[in-house]
Amino acid sequence: MNELFQIDKGFESYEDCNLRYVEEFSKKEFNQQSGLIFVEKKEFEINEQQARVKITNPKNQSWGILEKEVTDMIQEKGRLIKLFKDFYNSNVSENQDLNNPSPHEIQYMISRLMVRMKRLECVMDTQYNSTEFIEKKTGHKYLMAKGYWVDNNGKRVRNISRSIMNKQDSITELAIKVLKVNHSSIITHEPARSSGYKPDFVVFDKPKEWWVELKTKNMNDFVKSYIMYETWKVYKNEYELLP
Repeated sequence: MNELFQIDKGFESYEDCNLRYVEEFSKKEFNQQSGLIFVEKKEFEINEQQARVKITNPKNQSWGILEKEVTDMIQEKGRLIKLFKDFYNSNVSENQDLNNPSPHEIQYMISRLMVRMKRLECVMDTQYNSTEFIEKKTGHKYLMAKGYWVDNNGKRVRNISRSIMNKQDSITELAIKVLKVNHSSIITHEPARSSGYKPDFVVFDKPKEWWVELKTKNMNDFVKSYIMYETWKVYKNEYELLP
């Protein structure tokens, strides 16, 4: 009977489904492009020609005012993977945060960590389905997008539904909605031609004024970004980010 609770040499090469998932997750790179270029207005005032070159070069795409959100996602992923590996591969008796847990309790903690990682993957590897519907009162056609989440049992489900846009909205209006998901305090407006150049739209994020240019005409790119940031908001409401 004691043989059932002994670790043999085969354990050295044993890799369970949790470790395989973590390895696959760690290799996935965040590659969602913003489709936007941000240039501060003062750069046009200092050197308009140089600023024009910058704002028209597709290689200068960035998340601009939402760059911190993306940085937080990437850091959360690295820290969460490290936390899991440190916990999963350490001797329980050496962990001062644990008080003689039972195997059942340990399995529960592992399950919670796996659910959290899979939820973060829903953010960083955004998948969604979209449908159109007509509002009865107005007759307006809207786009509804459903993003994925992971329930408490680790099952991937579609339960993040958002009415994203009136089908009459422009791609610029959709891009602005993306920026406001996690940064609602910003002010945006259609620009007037100034200094000989007119950007697609202007963002005021005190004390800075950004001129923004769209570098994609694909609505789906911004729908995906919208769902990504909405799912990230759900994640942050569920968890405190790791230090």
